[in-house]
Amino acid sequence: MSDLSLLPAQAKLRSDLISSYREIEGRPFYVIKDPSTGQFFRIREVEFFIARQLDGATPPDVIRERVQQKFQAPLDSEILVEFIDTLRSYGLLEAADGEPGQVDDGPEQVVDEPKQVVDETKVVDGPKQVVDEPKRVADEPKQVVDKPKQVADEPKKNASKTTPVDSDDEIPAGGGRGRVSGSLLYLRFRAFDPDRLLEALVRKMGFVFTPHFVAFSAAVIALGFLTAFTNWDEMRTDVARLYNFKGLLLAWLIVVVVGTVHELAHGLTCKYFGGEVHELGFLLLYFSPAFYCNVSEAWLFPERYKRLWVSIAGAYFELFVWAIATLLWRLTEADTWLNFLSLVVLATSGIKTLFNLNPLLKLDGYYFLSDYLEIPNLRRRSFDFVGASIKRLLGSRQQKVDVEETTPRERRIYITYGLTAAAFSLWLLGFFIFKSSSALMQYQGIGLAFFALVFVHKVRRKLGRFVPGASAKFRPVRGAIELLMRRPAQALVVLGAGSVLLFAGRLELTVQGDVTVAPIHNADIRAEVDGIIAQILVNEGDQVRQGDLIARLNDWDYRAELRKVEAEIQEKQAKLKMLEAGSTEQQIELGRRGVETAETKRDQAQKQYAEAQRIRAERLAKAKISVAKAEARLKYARSNLDRFKMYWEENLFSRKELEEAEEEAAVREKELEEARSELKLILADDLADARKELAVTEKEIAEAKGKLAVVLAGSRQEEIDATKAQIALSEAQRQYLEEQINRLKVVSPITGVVTTPSVQLKEMAGQLVKKGDLIAKVYDVKTITVETPISERDIADVSVGQKVAIKFRSYPQQTFYGAVTSVATTGEGSSSGKPASSAASAQSSSSTASKETMILVTSVIDNSSLLLKPDMTGKAKIFCGKHTMFDLMKRRLAHTLRVEFWSWW
Repeated sequence: MSDLSLLPAQAKLRSDLISSYREIEGRPFYVIKDPSTGQFFRIREVEFFIARQLDGATPPDVIRERVQQKFQAPLDSEILVEFIDTLRSYGLLEAADGEPGQVDDGPEQVVDEPKQVVDETKVVDGPKQVVDEPKRVADEPKQVVDKPKQVADEPKKNASKTTPVDSDDEIPAGGGRGRVSGSLLYLRFRAFDPDRLLEALVRKMGFVFTPHFVAFSAAVIALGFLTAFTNWDEMRTDVARLYNFKGLLLAWLIVVVVGTVHELAHGLTCKYFGGEVHELGFLLLYFSPAFYCNVSEAWLFPERYKRLWVSIAGAYFELFVWAIATLLWRLTEADTWLNFLSLVVLATSGIKTLFNLNPLLKLDGYYFLSDYLEIPNLRRRSFDFVGASIKRLLGSRQQKVDVEETTPRERRIYITYGLTAAAFSLWLLGFFIFKSSSALMQYQGIGLAFFALVFVHKVRRKLGRFVPGASAKFRPVRGAIELLMRRPAQALVVLGAGSVLLFAGRLELTVQGDVTVAPIHNADIRAEVDGIIAQILVNEGDQVRQGDLIARLNDWDYRAELRKVEAEIQEKQAKLKMLEAGSTEQQIELGRRGVETAETKRDQAQKQYAEAQRIRAERLAKAKISVAKAEARLKYARSNLDRFKMYWEENLFSRKELEEAEEEAAVREKELEEARSELKLILADDLADARKELAVTEKEIAEAKGKLAVVLAGSRQEEIDATKAQIALSEAQRQYLEEQINRLKVVSPITGVVTTPSVQLKEMAGQLVKKGDLIAKVYDVKTITVETPISERDIADVSVGQKVAIKFRSYPQQTFYGAVTSVATTGEGSSSGKPASSAASAQSSSSTASKETMILVTSVIDNSSLLLKPDMTGKAKIFCGKHTMFDLMKRRLAHTLRVEFWSWW
């Protein structure tokens, strides 16, 4: 109880503090705002009750009794003293003169020291478990009060970043109240107080917070996603139009404008829900611009949905802008300015939104997740919890997070998020290392040292959270430098020794490069004809001589074609002999008999034609008589019918007799039609078949006489010459087929070693190969060449005859030596040795740097041991002579500065 006597009786809570009641999982607590510093603190119900008792008149022992009576739990006097001292250290109590207390550094190494987290919105510590039932006085007292947790060491900033940076770098608590604050890697510029502007905007733009507008904007966003999904390939191709100075400049301007409005959306939402926004500005986060808006007033909103809307408002607005830009891009013509502007907006806002909504980066997505889980300081707490767990496993006594006092829900969240965020941070760091490795590789040792310094500076504090003592092991060694600064004489000695080494010491200048092994002679054995491989006669590693058989192809098709051509040659030779011998008596007699036969056929055809004419005349006469009789009968029948009609009308004949007369007239008409048809048929028959047969026999006579004339005349010289030409053509075909059959035997053109894998050779047996297909490779590997691309910046120091040392990845413990035999006359990609045109020389320096010209240097290495194989890779050092250290540094400086710098003078 002696501690209570040390407390001043006038300890009084400041009257200007603002508080807000909150509940998480049924546990009440209060958020308190300090208007003078802009800081927010969170305390549980029991701590808030104690703070309210500090009215400057109530004695501390009375406060202690009231707490024990209300919460039915013991309160140790030392805990109460420590809690009131903590309130005073944070300036939450009034000073003796009635003014707000000044914030001091507070007690060191106290239990549950408040967290210090920078650039986290609504940074809060979770409440401690309060005793649910009274404890016996004899039991060991349990702490029921805790120190107030600082909700935000600096104002909440919903940052709209232009590049993703996973940063946990801290700035002093409170964030600094000046216009410029922070560190070199985290510099904050406070622009202006937007409260009045936002108040005016809320009055004019309140409609954007109505359910109808939210539904409309959500529909537009959904339509934008659908449009982007269905036109993804076209969109991805169209974005390539932005890779130019105009597109990048416009993209930067769009990022600035949309980023500013993005932050205003956070502030406007906070203002709409009744909060105050007094700070808007931008950050330089790792030299990358990022806008921010101080919406710390959201901590005082009891409703969680309001805090969530404040956190997500900027990203939601940017999604809405992106959706509108996507629809405009799809609806407008590609050559219009509106289409290009929409393309820039959808590209920049789309990429930014992806990073903004990533909960593993400390941007809008992270703050939204933190608010949704109602665990402020989520990232820092997760890291601290995982780190404390690891330290506890390693036996460390120093723990920033009390693992035992976290709830099961918090433990699950801390472990899940902490491990996921740590893995993402390592991936992001590895990604940047991979992307920057090509740039650092050219500086080799210097680049490695620079990267090591940056890496140690970046991970020293982070690693200290997880492994006890790791941060101290990564501290830079500064003692030696400070010692030299305190002793000038020793510093001069060191400086003199360094100067001697710099100007007198000589080191070998080496030029490094990647190497690729190539044999000095190689041969690709390819099929000279199409065919199926019948047999492979070699294996990998076999020594072969020039002309040795490598493989044999099936010759079935070529042999069959050759036999066919030989038979044609024999046939045509026999025909030639027959032509040269002329006609025989049998051929002449046969020709005469052919003429006689044709004449006999003609005579028979003439007789048949005459007989057909006679028959046609008789039929024609008979048909004409039939037509005349039919006409007479029809005339009589019609006359008789007319008479019956007249008498029937006078009732002299019956109806039956009239119908019989009509039937008789109809029958006579049919008979007349048949007679006339028969007459027409006879007239149409012009004996065409008989005439045709007669004409054919006449042609056969002429043909037979012609053949007889040919036989009597004998063979023509032209026909003999044509047959000889056909025989010559067939001979050429036979010679070609014989050459093709010889080419079915695949032989080695050089002496060397077969390098094609045996498995591949065996698999080729029975396969169909086309002309020119690769069958095997034979290399002369006793002497090999090594090709080394060297940058044009270093090629001036390389010349023929210089010594080369090479280490191959297959034999890292063995060094191979050789000499430079040639330096290419043109760079990689050059078609000739002509100088670049003026248009090419006018390219920007950035494009020149992105496409570096490489010169191919060739060296020869003895490979009698046959250890080196074609296409092996490694690293080569070309020894370019010894130079002083000063010359080497001067050379490096000359290569560091751009050539364009020389043209300025």
